[in-house]
Amino acid sequence: MGTGGFDHPDNGDAERLWNLAPKILEQGGFSRVFEGQHELIDHILISHSLLAKFQTVSTGTDKLPTVMAGQPAAPHDQPSDHSPVLATFDF
Repeated sequence: MGTGGFDHPDNGDAERLWNLAPKILEQGGFSRVFEGQHELIDHILISHSLLAKFQTVSTGTDKLPTVMAGQPAAPHDQPSDHSPVLATFDF
């Protein structure tokens, strides 16, 4: 998705996986905030056969804390820097 080869099928389509990241980015989505910058580090890859059934994709970006570069005093003090990514399909 979002590449020059996307619309050009070939013999590798049965094995090729498509990253839904461009669809997340089109909506202004992101999966973490690192030092104030929105970043997309979480992805879903789907097969060519699922591509025709794909409907939406989103990330849980409503209340993400900013992840800082410095290490916390204890591991449990640092929130996860990953968000869930949810894709829906029409089966």
